[in-house]
Amino acid sequence: MDGCWYYTQLRVTYNGTTEAFDRDIAGDLHLYIYKGEVTYADTVIPHAEFKNGKEITFTNLPAGQYSLVGWAASGEEEINSSAPEVSSGSKPENFRYSLPVGHDEYHYPLSSLYSGNLDFTIESEKNTTHTIDLENALCRIHLTVHHIGEVLQKGGSIDNIWIELEGTHSDMDKDFHPQGEEAIVYHSLTYVSENDQLISGVIGTLPSSDSQRLTIKAYQNDKPFFEIQTDEKAVAGDVIYIDAGVSKVTITIN
Repeated sequence: MDGCWYYTQLRVTYNGTTEAFDRDIAGDLHLYIYKGEVTYADTVIPHAEFKNGKEITFTNLPAGQYSLVGWAASGEEEINSSAPEVSSGSKPENFRYSLPVGHDEYHYPLSSLYSGNLDFTIESEKNTTHTIDLENALCRIHLTVHHIGEVLQKGGSIDNIWIELEGTHSDMDKDFHPQGEEAIVYHSLTYVSENDQLISGVIGTLPSSDSQRLTIKAYQNDKPFFEIQTDEKAVAGDVIYIDAGVSKVTITIN
């Protein structure tokens, strides 16, 4: 009977194991559970409560068909500009992750995002255990530009260098499909004078659509001075290394 209540246990993994979650993510789980258009859970589960393979237990879910969406950021991160903006909606197909928006309508990259979802059934008079396996939902881009001193503005501030990354979307659904508008992602660059290099660190973006390709435009003191056009698109889980010089660009994807 739909009115009968039983306990349901949830195991949280990354790349198929709880050990990988504890080692590589070790963050709180943001959890949404839906039954039709009813949201049965919209909560944050501290990592300590499911660490070392311990299951999360729910005792208030009646028998029926459910959909679940969960996400985590690496480390015990608070919700801030480095975490996604989330719209849970009233049903799972409306669930969205969004890049944060800052000054001049720029989108900001994410530090990390691991996401997963599953559909499951709770039968009458049965206790059940289910597993949600999280995946890396971001494309991580690393940019290094060599021998850049000759194209930097002479006398310009080397503390005011940034890029616009084009070729991704502002939003993503629970199945890693791009949604929303095209995004222009802002990220600062660091100039390493002893190596005459510009380096970006990690730029975490949401996936591209099939028609999009990545373009990087570099600015110094609000003036463009370098552009890289690629044939690559952002794919969830990929790590893209762009190694560029004034006249040559090498791209490696892991």
